[in-house]
Amino acid sequence: MVRMFQYFGRYGILSEDAQDFLRNRGRVMVYNRQDTYLHADEVKNNWCFILEGVVGMEHHDASSNIQIEQVLAENDYFNGSKHPFSASAEQTHIRFYKQSAIYELPHIHFRKAIEEFTELQHLYHILKQQQLNRLRHFLRLAKISREERLAYFHTHFPNLATRLTVRQISSLLGYSTTRQYYHALAYYLRHS
Repeated sequence: MVRMFQYFGRYGILSEDAQDFLRNRGRVMVYNRQDTYLHADEVKNNWCFILEGVVGMEHHDASSNIQIEQVLAENDYFNGSKHPFSASAEQTHIRFYKQSAIYELPHIHFRKAIEEFTELQHLYHILKQQQLNRLRHFLRLAKISREERLAYFHTHFPNLATRLTVRQISSLLGYSTTRQYYHALAYYLRHS
């Protein structure tokens, strides 16, 4: 939790009361590589801040093929439902791609925290904007040519590019084969 408080401290001072609230109501959980946090149609009413590791948001199509929609790493967050104010399922599988540690706070306590502590409300707005910016980049990937996707990914997600397998990157970038990945890699290396 020290790392989380240090990260939060970059955006303002977190009062001792706010830190105590988070310490007493949340918990740090450790997951192994390939552990599943959540299946589609399942709900876990938790707000989760990634302390360490890599987490993937996946969609399983009718043929049981896995399509990675986005990938998160340290200092990102995710929810076990649509959002902290909902008890509805997101229809997304959440899986750990590396051994990971997360800080897990039940939604009921999360809502109380941002209501009671203005610094946590401010911090949540910052984290939400970072999430929206990241999501915008993931959405943009589908709109650019296949050859340019890998270069875009390396430019905008350098901390993820070296931590995912070729298969995971291929799924995330919409490549149907690893051959498309290697074609894009050759393009990227020629133009970088």
